[in-house]
Amino acid sequence: MTAPAAQVGRATGTAPMVVDAAAPASNGEAFAEAADRLMTIVRQNVSPGEGEGPGLERLLCLLCLSCEFKVPVARLATALPEGTGPLDVHGLMAAMANLGFHATLVPAALARAPHSAPLLLEGGRAGPHVVRNCPETGRRTVVWPCGRMETLAPGAPPPKAARAWIFRYGQEHDPVGKMRRGHARQSWFRALLALHAAPAMTILGCTVALALSALVIPLFTIYAYTQIVSLGASAPLPGFIAGAVLVIVVEALLLAHRGRMIAFVANRLEYLVATASMERVLKIRAALSETLGLTDQVARLKSFDNVRGFLTSPSFSGMIEAPASVASLIAIMLLGGWIVIVPLGGIAAHLAVFALARRSAIPATRTSADHSTEMQRLAIDTFEKREEIRDAGIAHVWSARIADALVRQQSAMSRLRMVGAWGKALSAFVVTATAMLLLGAGAQAAWQGVLGSGAFLAITMLGLRALAPFHMLCLSIQRIEQVKSSVAQLNQLMEMEPEHDTERYYAPMEALCGAVTFVNTGHRTGDTRPVFMGLDLEVAPGTAVAITGGTGSGKTLILKMIQGMTDISIGTVRIDGIDLRQLPLDELRRRIGYVPQRPRLFAGSLRDNLLLANPLASDDKIAQVLAWTGLAEDLAVLDGGLDRERGTAEIAVFPQRFLFKFALAQALLVGSRLILLDALPNAVLDGEVGDVVRRIIGLSKEGCTIFYATQRSDFLPLADRIVSLQYGKAPLVTVANDHLAESA
Repeated sequence: MTAPAAQVGRATGTAPMVVDAAAPASNGEAFAEAADRLMTIVRQNVSPGEGEGPGLERLLCLLCLSCEFKVPVARLATALPEGTGPLDVHGLMAAMANLGFHATLVPAALARAPHSAPLLLEGGRAGPHVVRNCPETGRRTVVWPCGRMETLAPGAPPPKAARAWIFRYGQEHDPVGKMRRGHARQSWFRALLALHAAPAMTILGCTVALALSALVIPLFTIYAYTQIVSLGASAPLPGFIAGAVLVIVVEALLLAHRGRMIAFVANRLEYLVATASMERVLKIRAALSETLGLTDQVARLKSFDNVRGFLTSPSFSGMIEAPASVASLIAIMLLGGWIVIVPLGGIAAHLAVFALARRSAIPATRTSADHSTEMQRLAIDTFEKREEIRDAGIAHVWSARIADALVRQQSAMSRLRMVGAWGKALSAFVVTATAMLLLGAGAQAAWQGVLGSGAFLAITMLGLRALAPFHMLCLSIQRIEQVKSSVAQLNQLMEMEPEHDTERYYAPMEALCGAVTFVNTGHRTGDTRPVFMGLDLEVAPGTAVAITGGTGSGKTLILKMIQGMTDISIGTVRIDGIDLRQLPLDELRRRIGYVPQRPRLFAGSLRDNLLLANPLASDDKIAQVLAWTGLAEDLAVLDGGLDRERGTAEIAVFPQRFLFKFALAQALLVGSRLILLDALPNAVLDGEVGDVVRRIIGLSKEGCTIFYATQRSDFLPLADRIVSLQYGKAPLVTVANDHLAESA
């Protein structure tokens, strides 16, 4: 089966189709037409809900076109949230956030005034709508989801709405972005905490109210002794009981409300940290992400567990009772004068214990974390390499290695626990000693007639309450150091430079022509010998290039260089005459068809997996590619075909032949004029997959540039140029006939 290269190899329109406000925004009719065209494409990627009308796709397109924004339409399609049904307000907000916009809530009074940027108004009777300024007339226009447009009279306010949002693009508008954090000299986590100022003030208010309530119960105690016990009167008793119950109920309500607010902040922080850290792991430079160990990345993603556990623990609730300590000390000073020296001394002793224990806990925590990470790494390696370990007959050696690592981990954790244990013991001793001294000082003052019995008991209660937060501080030494280590890991991850810097200028990406140039290119890892060096190769569009050589000679490395997935330490690589380092690499990879050595599928439908290569691909295009690669026949006998949802276990049993044909279909679906094929197993190439590969290589005759890695001599004659690699040496570039003559 063959197909014209004009249909299979030609770009599908992903590259030139760009959301750009510069042209249409100056003309009202052109702007509306551009929004309609864009909306048609977007709605192809939104599943219509049963019995539901159109959603807010038009408003999303209007916002993108009205803002200073330029992005391929394929990226807009991938920014749409998962789920079925038309786009609602929450989905629109999520899509704008996925595109990199930052939403700011505009006060209702300001929303009625003109703005240079478009506004999204929602929550009112009129329903969601967008208000934008028309550059031609200078008047504001209201656009509704149905497409109706209404021009407002000068000075007329837009329809009333509960909330108005304005969207801005760029790091200067990101409250946790590097630019804003740099101006405020804040770490990433500190900037994230600053976003929760309102709930923090609520927590602080509850804590202050609890501090005041801490004074009421001792005052009730004094009242009980002076008015009830000493006088033997029962008349004040009902009022005393009612007042005490009221205070207890109020304190319980304050504690419950504060607990809910702390839980809300902890859960919100966990969600934000999890999404932001995962996003950063996916967006750091590909060359860096490949060098980072899997265990290190997993440890960073799980590091917030310590922070969340600490925030929701009783230790944190006890430590934030510092205002109650201050209030208690003031009350003791007013009631007993010099007796306040005793709890002050207890607090000073607690701080000394904390400083000493922390000094030992810091290295112990770091050592324990290192050994725990090493144990995680060994566990992951054991599962990933269990077959190799079994085949090599080194299971006993590997088990001994795990046992040694486990001993080191447990020893480090034991030392850390010992530090925490003696810190708790010293803190308990300080509490006991302070309580005894407080009782002695109070008893002496009572004998001297300075204190009454009620005041004596009240001072004892207040003294113990003043010590409680500092006692909790000493009990939480181990957890505090773990939290500090976790926050440092998070900040380190978020400070890693992303692959695509929104503040950097990149050369504009157009549809790829397929020209690739290597200028004295080489690759060196660390201080080792270069894998290869001195590669000079100029590939014109419509050329097939075979890359051959032994294992480890750099075949896959050259393909990764073209995609920007590895740092180019020596020389230069140019795509269509532009230095690779001047291009947005994430966008470049979207425009290259690539077949890896180990293709994989994600859980979900096979159609979803295909659309990862090109979200804008039509059903006709998909059917054409499936027929061209022979996948249509396989899918015809597969239960559910393209559209049935499949779990990880079901996908894992797909045969290797099917996976490679699927990967070839994905590469063709990109519609690129630059296709890269990594080395495929011989067992796969001997069958129909090999026939598909040969046909793809033949697309070079119709204008596509094909790079393919191979060690098979029967595939070398298909190439126009052959790059022969040897580890540590300069590559040899020949034409196919010369290479075969030398080999013969």
